[in-house]
Amino acid sequence: MSAPCRVAVIGVTGYAGFELARLLLRHPQIEKPTFFLREGNANVRCLTELFPQLRGWGDAPCRQLSVEAVATSGAEVVFLSTPHEASLELVPKLLAANSALRVVDLSGAFRFRAPETFATWYKLPAPDAKTLAQAVYGLPELYAEALPNARIVGNPGCYPTSVILGLKPL
Repeated sequence: MSAPCRVAVIGVTGYAGFELARLLLRHPQIEKPTFFLREGNANVRCLTELFPQLRGWGDAPCRQLSVEAVATSGAEVVFLSTPHEASLELVPKLLAANSALRVVDLSGAFRFRAPETFATWYKLPAPDAKTLAQAVYGLPELYAEALPNARIVGNPGCYPTSVILGLKPL
C-alpha cells in the first residue's frame, strides 16, 4: 500500500467544496487535508466551524489562502473548487511556485484543449498555451493513459460526461 497522499483544498465553502471535503476526510489514502479559505473567513481555524455536521470526521485545519501558503504546505495535490475565473488565475501561479504540485480543477477552466473553444464558451481569455498544455481532461474512459502524469486535471462535468460516454462507441 502506498503512503497517504497530502492534499490541499481551495474553495471549500461552496457545495462542490463541501462534498469534496466530505469525501477527503473519509478517504483512507488521504493524509489530513488542509483547507485554504479567502479573507472573509480569516478567523476560521477548523472546517467544523463552518460545517458543524463534519464534527467527528477527523482533523480539518483551515488556513488563510495564499499561493505561497499552498505551495509550501506539503501538499502533493491541490483541489480547486473555485469559479473558473479564480482557477484561471491560481493554477499558473501554483504550478510556478511548486514544480511538484498537481492540480485537480473542479471548474471548467481546464476542460478544453483548444484556447479558442474556451474563449468561445466562457467569453474570457483562454489559459496560456504553456499552462493549457499541462492539462488533461479528467475522464479516465478516454484519457486513462495521460491522467497519471498530468500536472492539471480538468474535472469533467456531469452533463458532458453523460454525452461523451454515450457517443464514444460511435
